[in-house]
Amino acid sequence: VDIGAHHGAYAILLGKLVQRKKGSIIAVEPNPSAFKILKENVRKNDLEDTVKCESVAIMERSGTFQFTDYEDQSRIVESVDPAAFTVEAMPLSSLLKKYSLAAVDIMIIDVEGAELNVLRSINWEECRFGRIFCELHPYNWKHFGYSGIDMSEFLREHNFRCFDMYLREHKEFM
Repeated sequence: VDIGAHHGAYAILLGKLVQRKKGSIIAVEPNPSAFKILKENVRKNDLEDTVKCESVAIMERSGTFQFTDYEDQSRIVESVDPAAFTVEAMPLSSLLKKYSLAAVDIMIIDVEGAELNVLRSINWEECRFGRIFCELHPYNWKHFGYSGIDMSEFLREHNFRCFDMYLREHKEFM
């Protein structure tokens, strides 16, 4: 599962690997312009049967959210922004049910600050996860209503460990 798939770099690469094993990738991208490119990249790489594309944001609750495509980052925004547009959202547990998934080998999360919202949207009793790779954006956490303390507590409660790209472990976020 690739959440925040953008144009599909990871979805395409992993899609080619799992295509041979008859596996599948779910690529989630709520930004309509990025989603259009994602779908085209999937088509160009002959992965339509392997990479399932979903134009939805993953959040703790279903509904609509304001979304902005600002410079090189697109993300959900709280305040009214004249450049924002509306996107549909759903919990990840609902998306996993749609595909009848009880296990996910690899999940990639790149959601510009909504990381904890995505993690909280999972019913951990219904699905097992092998590895989760998550790009953290602590500078945006306040926009989503949580803090580093909230992230630290969540990781501890779920027995997760957090490593940066240099394989240094982080146990606390401030």
